[in-house]
Amino acid sequence: MLISFCIPTYNRKEYLEELLNSINNQEKFNLDIEICISDNASTDGTEGND
Repeated sequence: MLISFCIPTYNRKEYLEELLNSINNQEKFNLDIEICISDNASTDGTEGND
């Protein structure tokens, strides 16, 4: 089963890594995971995840 996560974001760099780790931890359910992140021109380094 394919599960898609569509994540809109703006200046949320500090939360994005934790969110992605949480999604990736769902592997125990043997799901196909698709992640689509839409960034609205963040200025905090979200895009490059510096």
